[in-house]
Amino acid sequence: MKAGQTEGSQETAVLFEEMDGVWLNMQEEHHKRMKKREMKVFTMYEGWGAEKERQKRSTLSEKKMLAGIEKSAEFHERREACIRQKYNVDELGQKVLNGDGGSWIKEPYDPETVFQLDWHHIYQEILRKLSDKKARRDVRALLEEGKPDEMLGCIETYATSVESPDEGDKRSKKPGGCTNTCITTGKGSRLMTNGGSGLRGRRKASHI
Repeated sequence: MKAGQTEGSQETAVLFEEMDGVWLNMQEEHHKRMKKREMKVFTMYEGWGAEKERQKRSTLSEKKMLAGIEKSAEFHERREACIRQKYNVDELGQKVLNGDGGSWIKEPYDPETVFQLDWHHIYQEILRKLSDKKARRDVRALLEEGKPDEMLGCIETYATSVESPDEGDKRSKKPGGCTNTCITTGKGSRLMTNGGSGLRGRRKASHI
């Protein structure tokens, strides 16, 4: 914390954080094109609003956002300051970090932080690694229902069904990558379900 900056007093059992990067086309004053720069976006929230859930609308509770195009170290300093302004960090419970797996996102976090891919990238991995449409639908349904063990079992069953001694058959290799992705997601799913929030606020992926 910088001198004179007040620390927050709010407490929460679970703090969700999301980070992503968006590449921007840049141009100087005379419209000459410049090298692209990544805008980093940070969102934190405590869960999902129960009242909006009853209305079939998803709203993040205690949501706060931050964005910038500085280097990752500087951006993380601002992110930490943003958290400290609102929360008593000594009394924070579990931290859950959602992101796309980029190294700049995970670098500053302690081992106790639960990391999981954001919904867009989870669905993207399912689409890439499972060639069977029914298997995709089944895995996605179990994920959204908060059933990680059943979901992993479904992937393993599919992987066994396409297993082949043929080295050129990529179908038998891809499901393993999906399992690795969903193991992390499954851990986070248990945490969110046990925390009372469930798997809400998810991004829809109609292409799967």
